[in-house]
Amino acid sequence: MDKWPVGTHGTTFGGNPCISDVRGIGLMVAIEFSHKDGSPAPDIWAKVKKGCLERHMLTLSCDVNGNGMRFATPLNVKKEEIDEGLSAFRACSCNTIWSQP
Repeated sequence: MDKWPVGTHGTTFGGNPCISDVRGIGLMVAIEFSHKDGSPAPDIWAKVKKGCLERHMLTLSCDVNGNGMRFATPLNVKKEEIDEGLSAFRACSCNTIWSQP
C-alpha cells in the first residue's frame, strides 16, 4: 500500500482537505498542503512555516509547487525533541488549517 486515501486512517489530520499527502520513510517525512479544490497551497504552507518559526522550529520546504514541508530529523534526536517539534507543528498547523475559509 503506497498511499492511504484521505480519512482511511484515524489521525490528527485524517480527512483534512488542507493536508493532501504525507509521505516518507523513517525520520524523513514530507507533508503537502493543498486547497479544498486540490490545487497546491503555498499560501497555507507559508502561514504554517511562519508559525513554526515563531515557535523556534526551523523548517524545510519541498515540492515543486512550494506547498510542501519536509521533516529531516537527525538520527540522534531525543524523544523530548521530537515531542517538542510535533507540538509546535501541531499548534501552528491546526491554527492555520482550521482558520481557512
